[in-house]
Parts: sequence; structure tokens; C-alpha cells
Amino acid sequence: MPEAGFSQLLPDQYLITPSCRHDGIQTFLKHFDSALAAGIELVRLRPGALSEANLLTLFSACQALCDDHDATLLIGAELQVLLHQPVCGLHLNSQHLRQYGQRPADVGLLSASCHNGDEIDLAARLGVDFIVVSPVLATPSHPACSPMGWQGLGKLIRRAPMPVFALGGMSAADLPTVKQLGGQGVAAIRGLWPACVS
Repeated sequence: MPEAGFSQLLPDQYLITPSCRHDGIQTFLKHFDSALAAGIELVRLRPGALSEANLLTLFSACQALCDDHDATLLIGAELQVLLHQPVCGLHLNSQHLRQYGQRPADVGLLSASCHNGDEIDLAARLGVDFIVVSPVLATPSHPACSPMGWQGLGKLIRRAPMPVFALGGMSAADLPTVKQLGGQGVAAIRGLWPACVS
């Protein structure tokens, strides 16, 4: 569990990358670098269906860019298995959240996706450092999901003992509303990526 005041060490914007295609790694890295140059300090890599060789290439390049910009890189639990090495940050989706009995070793920051109070309680028992709550507003990436709205977000923020990033239709323009509700900040793909890449 993070110590008191930990939220002050976290930024208020959390970039989640779009997926990367086999033929688009160099373009992806240019956008990635641009996002970091624009001030992104916390980013989760979503590489897509890459081969193991391309995954390793992409991860190494993204980690190097994050090191250059003093940013923190998180990856999904399924990718850590392929990388066979400690990582600076690990993100658990709701399925992984239920599989882990204790906090994974050799991990710096640990985050989790939560959609309801029960998942927040699971994340708290694991001692995650922060969570991402979604979907707050309607989003093109998950058109079938019913958004919880600002009221629903506020309810989950009050329940969470750790910092909360709001995800789902978010952009930097939503920061004041999220902070007013007690959240840490916003997480986004389209809203924070330098160019929309599907």
C-alpha cells in the first residue's frame, strides 16, 4: 500500500498507448516520444498482437525513451511473462486482479483496472499503488459499455484507499472535474496520444 502523500508523487495524466502494428513500430515510437516530450510522465504500453521479437524491440525502445524523459513505463501482466525480467511498472486488468493472491515481486509501481467496488477491494488487498476506474464517459473504444458518469466515479473514488485515475472518454480538459471529485487525474488513449492511431 502506498504511503501517505504518495499521490503527490504521481502525475495527473496517465497515457495508455494505442496498439502497435508490426509495420508501424517506428511511427508508434515517434508518437510515443512526442507524448513524453509534451510532458507525459506515466504511460502504459499496449503493444497489440506483436511477435515476441517485435515486442522485445518495442519494449526496449519505449523503456529507453521513458528513461530519457524521466517517465515511468508500465506493462500488462501478460507481457511481463514474455519479457522474463523485472519491470518498472505492472498493470493488472480485472481478470489478473482476481488471479493474484499477493503483490507481484520485482515490480515498481503496481496499478489495476477497476470497474466496481468489489474490484477496488481486491486491489486494496493486493496493495496496488493506484487504480484506473472506467468507463466514466462514453468512449469509441468500448461502445457497448455503459458509462458510470461523474456520480458513479465519485462514489468509487470515495471508496478507494489509493489514488484513482478516471478512464473512458477522458482528456486533459476533464482534469478539474476529476480532481474536484477527489481523483488523482485522467487516463486516456485518444485524449492524450499525439495523434489518433487505431
